[in-house]
Amino acid sequence: MTISRTLLLAFLMLVLLPSVSLTGLSFLQSRRALHREIGTNLHDRARTLIQQIDALVFERLENAWSWSRLDVMQQAQVKDVDKRLSDFLRHSQQSYGGVYHELLFLDPDGRIVASSEAGHIGQRWQPGHLAWHDVRFVGGHLAFGVRRQGAGAAAARLVLRVPVDSRFTGKPLGSFYALLDWSQIVGMLDRAAGTSGRLALLLDARHRVLGHSAAAAGFTAGMPIDPPPVRHADPAFTRDGLGPLAGQFLVSEADSTGYRNFPGTGWQVLLAVPTRSAFAPVWRLLQGMAGLLVFTSALTALVALLIARRFSGPIEQLADFARRYDTNHQARLPAPAGSREIRELNQAFANMMDRLRRSSEQLVQAAKLATVGEMAATLAHEIRTPLGILNSSAQLLAEDDSLGPEGREMVDFIRAETRRLNGLVTTLLECARPRPPVFQPILVDRLLAEVVELLQPRAARKDIRLQVERTTDDTTIEADPDQCKQVLLNLVLNAIQILPAGGRVTLTVGRDGSDGIQIEVADDGPGIPEQDRRRIFEPFFSRREGGFGLGLSVVQQIVQAHGGRIEVDRSPLGGARFRIHLPLRQPTGASV
Repeated sequence: MTISRTLLLAFLMLVLLPSVSLTGLSFLQSRRALHREIGTNLHDRARTLIQQIDALVFERLENAWSWSRLDVMQQAQVKDVDKRLSDFLRHSQQSYGGVYHELLFLDPDGRIVASSEAGHIGQRWQPGHLAWHDVRFVGGHLAFGVRRQGAGAAAARLVLRVPVDSRFTGKPLGSFYALLDWSQIVGMLDRAAGTSGRLALLLDARHRVLGHSAAAAGFTAGMPIDPPPVRHADPAFTRDGLGPLAGQFLVSEADSTGYRNFPGTGWQVLLAVPTRSAFAPVWRLLQGMAGLLVFTSALTALVALLIARRFSGPIEQLADFARRYDTNHQARLPAPAGSREIRELNQAFANMMDRLRRSSEQLVQAAKLATVGEMAATLAHEIRTPLGILNSSAQLLAEDDSLGPEGREMVDFIRAETRRLNGLVTTLLECARPRPPVFQPILVDRLLAEVVELLQPRAARKDIRLQVERTTDDTTIEADPDQCKQVLLNLVLNAIQILPAGGRVTLTVGRDGSDGIQIEVADDGPGIPEQDRRRIFEPFFSRREGGFGLGLSVVQQIVQAHGGRIEVDRSPLGGARFRIHLPLRQPTGASV
């Protein structure tokens, strides 16, 4: 199978399988969360509604009980001849602004003795067959029930009945009745149902409909509603069908729990919402996610094809490069492209080539140093003895007073050249057999100051400025002071020798991360051509006339012996810049 097909299949599997799983999981979690949220909301509304109904009934019962205890009720003994009781009932009804449909007092024979409606006085009135609910108040009993004379909320009344006894004889005078407008409770049901498709039902103790919200079309007073076979502990549950309505509903019920010292009506509130409308947002979400999944699949296939091509091209180029590099080490690495892994592979090839190149250079340099060692051993034996004789002879000749100016000049030439040749032999020996460093604490600022102090006279002869710049506080490192001084002397001396008059050399010291320092030696001279920077540390490579090409090689050896590295590039001043990186502390086990 090709790379393109493999990647296409992998992309589709990696994208489609999680997407399908995530879509299904999101739908189920969203539906469960919405079910819990709607159920909690229904249950809270149902409990609030039944509490409001209990509070309403309690307040009306309390009013009726208070009125029945008033002295004016005793006017029923004289048939309310002066209409004081009727006036009281009429004023009471009017003061409550339509809460009460009628207030009346019946004698034991069922005749209206007094009423808030004057035209009803003297008539007989029967409350009808009501399912009375007795309530015990302090000092007596009262009852309430729902009276209907037709269909609709306007034909229903909440009837409160309070028996009244004579304060003179103790015998029953009759009963005080308060007929409440049932539309108040229907209004509560409508407000609880709202406009979101919910249904609100008020059921009596035998699960028959007492009232319903306007949206609950098809329900009639007295209609029985089958209770759930099992009492659910969850705030809401689903049931198939609700009274005359088909379909599935999410239902929550709340029983009357009473209000203050009122034990409750014994009624029950039922709130329901069709699951089709309740979960409509989730189904719309599923449809949107399904559409997004189809779009994602198509886009994934397209992107997978493009990425597969982008992968296969760079991989084929790297494979071709590996084949060519195996036979031709001059093959050029392809430009980094493609994904992070391919770029890392490209970088790995580049690092491998760099390590091979450096290994090759180190082998060459090691061979040259081996040659230098052999030469140094021979020269030290063959040259230093004659040089010592020549130098001693020149010193004797210089002490001869008869020697003329021309002769003294020749003697000075001999002594200078012998010193130069002796320095060459010494440099060869140091390059071939460098001594191991002896580590001890060194204050870097003091080291730089000593180097500048030693070379300042020589720099002054060419009007060259030496300056030290610091980017950190006084720093102490573990190093060999003599070897470090030799490194800086070689670099600064090289700069002084190559710079024209009026030049500038800058020494800068700063931190190199948290565990090292960086020392820079920069000048404003002609600089080092880029093609020579790779060979500048090779033995016997020199661009300066009369130079041996060993100084920088010795510098590199000393820096590497200290666990550091040295680099060369272009200076901000325009010339060359050597950067030395040294660790602050030597690793455990280093020579001290």
